[in-house]
Amino acid sequence: MVSFVHRPSNPSHGVLRVRIRFLLPVAASLACAGSLAAQGANPPISPAAAAPQWRSFLGANPLGIPFDIVSVEAETVVSAGGTLGVVGSYNDINQTRYRTIDAHLKYYPGEVAMQGFAVGLSLGYTKFNGELATQPFPTPTTPARGQLNATTLGVLLDYNWTQGPTQRFVVGTGVGAKRILAAADKRNAIGLDRAYLTARFVIGLLF
Repeated sequence: MVSFVHRPSNPSHGVLRVRIRFLLPVAASLACAGSLAAQGANPPISPAAAAPQWRSFLGANPLGIPFDIVSVEAETVVSAGGTLGVVGSYNDINQTRYRTIDAHLKYYPGEVAMQGFAVGLSLGYTKFNGELATQPFPTPTTPARGQLNATTLGVLLDYNWTQGPTQRFVVGTGVGAKRILAAADKRNAIGLDRAYLTARFVIGLLF
């Protein structure tokens, strides 16, 4: 016959097991709290936040290579959605030549400067060179030309597409209109209306 003898367990072992059971959830809580604190101190960086925040733009009209339509423009940020810029251009269209220099102020409603849709105003100075409406000779071999230098005031509607991993490359388009601030008789002498339409097409880089 086999008999079983009950021996009392060591009291210290029970105390140790209670302590281990108590410390496990405490350690888990501390680990979780440490992880949350680390995340709060160093939040994950989104790709958009990691992208450079460009401040300036420099571009030119590529149509100046095959055609007599040349323009160069520069633009820089002055506020969250506002920019200041300057544009210089030379155009020879319909036998009338334009040499212009304009300062422009633009606002981007999306409040990301130099990206997307923009509205603006321009103030510039233009040198016009065109054929005289009244020729000095009855049958001239070469049509006489006249010049008019005048201040212009304009409105702009532009749109910029940014391309590439860092959104640095820009393709820009736009339309506008300019008012020629000159007397009617001076404008009529070379066949100019009081206002004319403008178009914009540039490619360039943000810096």
